[in-house]
Amino acid sequence: MSVLQLLRLELKEATHFRTNLYAWVLSHPLQLLIIYMLWQGIFHFTDSVAGYSLQHIVMYYFLVHFINSFLSSAYTVNYQVWSDINEGGLDKFLCRPFNYLTLISIKNLSRPGIDALFALPVLVIAVWLAPQQSSVFSWVMFTFSVWLSLLLLIEIQKVIGLLSLWLEKVFGLRDILFSFMMLLSGQLLPLSILPQWLGEIALYSPFAALFHAPISQVLPSQSVTGLSAIELQLLWLLVFILFSKLLWTVGRPKYQSLGG
Repeated sequence: MSVLQLLRLELKEATHFRTNLYAWVLSHPLQLLIIYMLWQGIFHFTDSVAGYSLQHIVMYYFLVHFINSFLSSAYTVNYQVWSDINEGGLDKFLCRPFNYLTLISIKNLSRPGIDALFALPVLVIAVWLAPQQSSVFSWVMFTFSVWLSLLLLIEIQKVIGLLSLWLEKVFGLRDILFSFMMLLSGQLLPLSILPQWLGEIALYSPFAALFHAPISQVLPSQSVTGLSAIELQLLWLLVFILFSKLLWTVGRPKYQSLGG
């Protein structure tokens, strides 16, 4: 099976359950309305929060929502790897001329395009809310940075899944990691709102490379921005690629086909 055939199969699977797909699309406006009403209430008592106006905060969360939609399919990579290891699915990859780690990445690079397509109106509104100094180049860098976020998240998820070669269950560890990710990535709150010591830790963590780095390309920030943020993404991407390869090389001899 070629790479293009694999991508085509993933696209068909993503669009197969249409009722679920329509419900997911309709959830976008509801989630964003709740966020807007929350922050509108907060701004009744202040003109700015950590240097952000209401317009910028709304833009920030619209970008978060778009990025999260783009990354959504990658959140299941850890389960895919765990399932292959614990249910015998890895057998069919080991006996074929495929690189398993590369295959997992390819399988999860088709759905984000569909997810992003349905979240596109959210991005259009974010562009409309953008400050005047946001240039076309900054949006090009945003797009590039979002793709780096996707690649990095896939690698992080692969690392979690590969730990199944040593651990029976990795989902508790995954949930703890996701909690830290929501706080330190900028997904829950802009990093500038966090206490200074925590914000500084977050800035150089791999989590900030997921949400903060892309958003900082178009929204002014007092922290790591622009090319420096992309360099941070590339650094962490390289670290997790090498780490996943190390886990795979060391852990593969431990694999035993016990499932179906």
